[in-house]
Amino acid sequence: IYLLFIPPLDPYPAPTTPLLPRLLTLDITGTLLSILSITGLITGISFGGLSSTFAWSSPPIITIFSLSLLSLILFSIQQKLYLFTTPKARLFPIDILTIPEVWLVFMITALCSTGGFLGLEYMSLYFQLVKGESTLGAAVRLLPMIS
Repeated sequence: IYLLFIPPLDPYPAPTTPLLPRLLTLDITGTLLSILSITGLITGISFGGLSSTFAWSSPPIITIFSLSLLSLILFSIQQKLYLFTTPKARLFPIDILTIPEVWLVFMITALCSTGGFLGLEYMSLYFQLVKGESTLGAAVRLLPMIS
């Protein structure tokens, strides 16, 4: 039966349209705005609260979070109004948020991910506080969970 479904020799055939028209269909504005918002959020969370230089209330951290929120709002407006893109080529179809199943899948994914990472986070504290391990010893005991 496998012989009936042999894949073609060239699994990625050359596209029939030239490169430039295909590149023009990309949502560059939406891509840049989403990258700015996600990068700003991750940078603010990573650097916030590290020391007195980057306390949570310091101007650089507040500026990073504000710019991240602004770019997220601009991204939402750009996707809703099709600015510099077409409805078919936009990066994120906003209409998908009206489907209840999408929200359900998002919540299940968020809860499962949170549960998995919280377990790993508190497991190292368990080894250090209850079992009396050093930081390095707790990290060595968590090595089997990394794979």
